[in-house]
Amino acid sequence: DVDEIDEFNGYETKRTVWYTFGETRAGHTIRMKAHRMKNVNASFVYNQTGDMGCAGGADYYGQFKFSDGTIIKLKDEASIDCDKNSSSIYFMTTEQLNYFLNKKITKFRLSKTDSYSDISPSGEYSPMDLLKAVQ
Repeated sequence: DVDEIDEFNGYETKRTVWYTFGETRAGHTIRMKAHRMKNVNASFVYNQTGDMGCAGGADYYGQFKFSDGTIIKLKDEASIDCDKNSSSIYFMTTEQLNYFLNKKITKFRLSKTDSYSDISPSGEYSPMDLLKAVQ
């Protein structure tokens, strides 16, 4: 975890380091980290190994399916990046954050230019764990 206080404006930033979230059927590792900054409740950053296309396009998204069947879809807010290991960024509202902090994710769909992949969480920490770490 990284905790920083900006020495000019006093704003606090918290973020985790990269952790493995899971693996796609094609064998690509999906990693994630969580952030909290001054005016953002929380965000996830996802990064994959292997090429799934560009991140940050207007129609790209991440969908999270929870154990109660609820699905939350978040827009990819990253700048367009077509690097082989491009990262997607998802911001959430306070209501969405509260849901993430209290429910278990059973599947994640990562959508980029060339395709989408459904990933079951299998990493050391869950997204809920990482979000709690930055609160």
